Amino acid sequence: MRRTRPAVQMFILGVIGQGPTTGYELRQTALLWEVADWAGFGVGSIYNAVARLTDEGLIQQTGQERHGGYGPATVYAITDPGRQTLLTLVRDAVPRLQDQERLDLALAFITCLPAQERRELLSARLTLLRLRRVRITEEYRHHLSHPEDDPARAWPLALLEREMRLSDVHLEWTEDLIERAPAWTPAPAHSREEVRRQWVKNRAEHRQVASPRSSEAEHG
Repeated sequence: MRRTRPAVQMFILGVIGQGPTTGYELRQTALLWEVADWAGFGVGSIYNAVARLTDEGLIQQTGQERHGGYGPATVYAITDPGRQTLLTLVRDAVPRLQDQERLDLALAFITCLPAQERRELLSARLTLLRLRRVRITEEYRHHLSHPEDDPARAWPLALLEREMRLSDVHLEWTEDLIERAPAWTPAPAHSREEVRRQWVKNRAEHRQVASPRSSEAEHG
């Protein structure tokens, strides 16, 4: 069976972990968060991932609800194994330097961890960032030792200067986050009521677009 990508898995488990959710609400939340622009997965991957996570026992069906004029929608809740998987995904993503997208997503659900653990994970990330900054500086000094007229000297130095500046930004940001993130309280970025309001808005816009066509058909 094809495995669910960690980012999609974290998103679904994180949202459902905040309360029972339908597949439609997952999709609307993904649209509201604009995950395709920054989280490394598209909205179209959600329904298949929900089916796989259900088969794996990480989420379970708990009932059905109706959304407007559509048929019943299945409601999903997170299971104990699913909650443990979410914790593992968040814990793995926070200190991970290779995947900024997963860190960004993990921060949306980091409140599932105790405040002290958030601080410890971010501190571990800070340590790794400092080590990376040292390595970049050493490489930069190595290239500085080359003759100034060496044509292969200029572009590595330019790239390394960029990396040093980016590293400094990430260090400052992480230091600030260590102070702020432990105080964050669990709260969905978009409640079910907001998702439903978005659904009503989308439905109304769809009808406005469709109405002129219906009118043209009647008078055609």
